[in-house]
Amino acid sequence: MIVKEILIEKVFIPQSFIDEERESNIENLMDSIEKEGLLEPILVAQKENGYKLIAGYHRLVACRRLLRKTIFATIDDTEFKDDLDEYVSHRMKTIHENRVRNQFTAYQIMKFLKEEKELYYLKNPGARENEEKALKDYDKAVKREMEINQIIQDAKSESDKK
Repeated sequence: MIVKEILIEKVFIPQSFIDEERESNIENLMDSIEKEGLLEPILVAQKENGYKLIAGYHRLVACRRLLRKTIFATIDDTEFKDDLDEYVSHRMKTIHENRVRNQFTAYQIMKFLKEEKELYYLKNPGARENEEKALKDYDKAVKREMEINQIIQDAKSESDKK
């Protein structure tokens, strides 16, 4: 994964992000970006004609409303075996990012965890039969996501040094 500056107009936004838009988040981010700049790059996957947003919808919209032409993005270069694998992986990253960054009620956290579990089962169809093995594999997947987040943080720190 690399961090680079990309054109905002080249980022495709899946409908699921638009459905979860929170105006207060966008307004708060606009204030923050105007004062401090963009502190965390968005996460995108490279596609034929641009990029597909994986995480960072509110940051992207805030920059767009501030009439920014470009935005820093971490490019996820993971190769997937099929569309389902790509969807599940990207959705899990989105959920994880939002779950660790925002203050949620216990009910909202339970919803995230339930969706993560269902996504895991989609990605690993045989896992339901062996719940114990599935939980161990799930723990490994969560650790992998944490490692990815560390890589992103390291890349951001490296970028900030430049």
